[in-house]
Amino acid sequence: DDDVADDGGMGTNGELFPTLPNETNATMRYRMEEHEEESRNLCSNIDPSNLLISDDSDDTTTNDHKALLLSNSSSVPGSTTHHESPEVQSDTSDTITTNTTTTNKNNNTTTNTTTTSLSSFEKLSLTLSLWPYMIPLFTVYAAEYALQSGVWTAIGFPVHEESARGLFYVRSNWSYQIGVFVSRSSGAFFTAPMFLLWIMPFLQVINLAFFYFVAMYQVLNNYTLIALCFYVGLLGGGVYVNAYMRMNKDLPLSKREFALSTASVADSFGILIADLSGLFIQSCLYTHHGIKGA
Repeated sequence: DDDVADDGGMGTNGELFPTLPNETNATMRYRMEEHEEESRNLCSNIDPSNLLISDDSDDTTTNDHKALLLSNSSSVPGSTTHHESPEVQSDTSDTITTNTTTTNKNNNTTTNTTTTSLSSFEKLSLTLSLWPYMIPLFTVYAAEYALQSGVWTAIGFPVHEESARGLFYVRSNWSYQIGVFVSRSSGAFFTAPMFLLWIMPFLQVINLAFFYFVAMYQVLNNYTLIALCFYVGLLGGGVYVNAYMRMNKDLPLSKREFALSTASVADSFGILIADLSGLFIQSCLYTHHGIKGA
């Protein structure tokens, strides 16, 4: 007892159990070695790749945890671990848009979208190739907005009364908007062929000429014109929805996004031309009828 107290629990030989007999010390060492061997065997039977990680963590964190467990498992003597070669995804610039879908072991699906830009020459070539869609868009918008901003402002029953002209303008635009709504909704059910896409803009130009004739000479001077305003909306909305639907079907996925955004310039430019020409058309009609404000 005095030896233990003086040496802080260590004997003169630095043994852990100096006061115990040699046979007892050997037995304790054997048991400790036996427990260490059981611990190593237990760790070697654990497959870290099958461990479940909380779904709240992202795939990067999950992979980091698995890599750490795999490295720890491989350091245990006598353990055998099968490593799968990771798939390396490299960034490419061959296409405009690339969608990559990956599924981890928790059945969580992730879609990665890579977008790259075209060269200036490729953009120019693609833009010029869109003329079958852009010409109908420009034509139909130029015609129908010239009707709205120019011709319809000079129709009324009678035309010399400002309130009558205002009433017709409101009702004609309501009818027009209903027609646009109906025709644009039709894109969910069918897509017009290319020849019909080209016919509709020229029918709209005929509408412009017809309404100008009506406003100038006051023929068919009644509210039956509201039905024709609905027809104007059908043609305008029909060209709009079918032009973009056709591009979505006809063009490859790699060029689709750029083409859709570029083609929208055509209808915007058509509206600009129509607003400018509408000022001239309204002035001509007001002058013909002797209306102030021409």
